[in-house]
Amino acid sequence: MAEISLQPFDKQEFEQRHDAIRRRMEERGLEGFVTFAAQRVYYTSGFAHVQTERPVAFVLPLDGEPGMLAPALEAEHLEARVPWLQKRRIYDEYPGRRHPMLHLADLLEELGLSGKRLGADNDGYGDHMGYRGPTLSAVTGAQVTVARELIDDLRLVKTPAEQARLRASGQWADAAHRVLQDEIRGGATEVGISQRAERQVSDRLFEAMTESGHLGGAAKVHASFRAGPRTAMAHAMMGNRPLTAGDNLVSYCLGNVAGYYVELERTMFLGAPSPRQRELFDVMQRAQALAFETIGPGVRCAEVEDRVRSFLVQCGYEALLRHHTGHGLGLEIHEAPFLDIGDDTVLQPGMCLSVEPGLYEPGLGGFRHSDTVLVTEEGVEILSDYPRDIEALIIEL
Repeated sequence: MAEISLQPFDKQEFEQRHDAIRRRMEERGLEGFVTFAAQRVYYTSGFAHVQTERPVAFVLPLDGEPGMLAPALEAEHLEARVPWLQKRRIYDEYPGRRHPMLHLADLLEELGLSGKRLGADNDGYGDHMGYRGPTLSAVTGAQVTVARELIDDLRLVKTPAEQARLRASGQWADAAHRVLQDEIRGGATEVGISQRAERQVSDRLFEAMTESGHLGGAAKVHASFRAGPRTAMAHAMMGNRPLTAGDNLVSYCLGNVAGYYVELERTMFLGAPSPRQRELFDVMQRAQALAFETIGPGVRCAEVEDRVRSFLVQCGYEALLRHHTGHGLGLEIHEAPFLDIGDDTVLQPGMCLSVEPGLYEPGLGGFRHSDTVLVTEEGVEILSDYPRDIEALIIEL
């Protein structure tokens, strides 16, 4: 793998995101916005943290500087990662002598938002890891409008800086899958092979991260697969059944650089596939190619699903369908939009999606490739550069 050369997001990246959120706030008549969810905090500030019972909140006024609520154990981390964020309210611990939500009320007052019209991704912190506490509306006395879409609609279209991270993540998903496939052999188990592959590539990723400097956010790989008839369950758990000749294998690999996920899955075979396995593999691959061909600017997500599903139904495989064609990726493994008949989102350049139509035959197995793509002006850019043809995915006994 090439050395990672990405740098942390600069302040200008966040200022542009803040300006876009503020325009949406103004349209809704909101004077401030509070976000509690870890992914939205990272999106709006670049502050990555493990979400626990201790509330963290990012506050964006319509006018003026933003602020952050954080526990003391995150204070040095916050200073190091987000030095430009000066208005901070640090509390000792949860639940503490004074509840963290009361400290948030103090921060809102400092930012001139007491009694103002507030939006939020939730009216309070939620219920993470045993957390209990008052709502945001209770501690402010204000009517809070829950409007996650103010941020999440922006997250649909990735900026050039985000796209660079997704491309790097795609390279590491490829690396994880290559090692995974090379480790597969008859008689071994899913868990043992997957653990060895993930450990090898994780060590390489750690070395690359060390050489390039700390990026902030998550950086990791995942490598796993399921084998045999159990792959007919699309989300089967890994097991310790020894691999045997004739098994079809469905992999699941992830790359994550600076918090951005790319997914890569392949259908493989231990030994020569049977005629039925070849048939289902071929139809699945044709369905994925049809999705690639259909995706582009101005196309509705539902149109992609309708075309792919109609093709598979017309070919006689309706009984083998279990899920929609794909989903968004970014800061989360699954996020909007969805390549689903019920999603009328219009695709735009910069949107990031998995493309993974699948067929599942009980008693035989599952047949699914997943590639992560960026929507471009011309169609799609595939981020996972890994073979899709059947001959490259047959593992010799």
